[in-house]
Amino acid sequence: MTKYSKKYIERLKDSCKEIIYELMPEDKASVAAGIVLGLKSDVDKDTVALYSKYGIAHILAISGMHIMIVGGVIYNLIRKI
Repeated sequence: MTKYSKKYIERLKDSCKEIIYELMPEDKASVAAGIVLGLKSDVDKDTVALYSKYGIAHILAISGMHIMIVGGVIYNLIRKI
């Protein structure tokens, strides 16, 4: 992946985050952004602790990785067109 595609994916991720925060209350938006985009830093520490306690904390990290992969694929397809 080139440095340009990384910048594009980061901009896409930031845009998605803004949309999530506009549509949802902040406490729910932080969890949604964590699950959809892998942005665990915005999620309340107590919420992360609960996710860890029940063994589902990986949801907050894995989903963001998938978004980055899908974003990279889409970017490369558009670039080839």
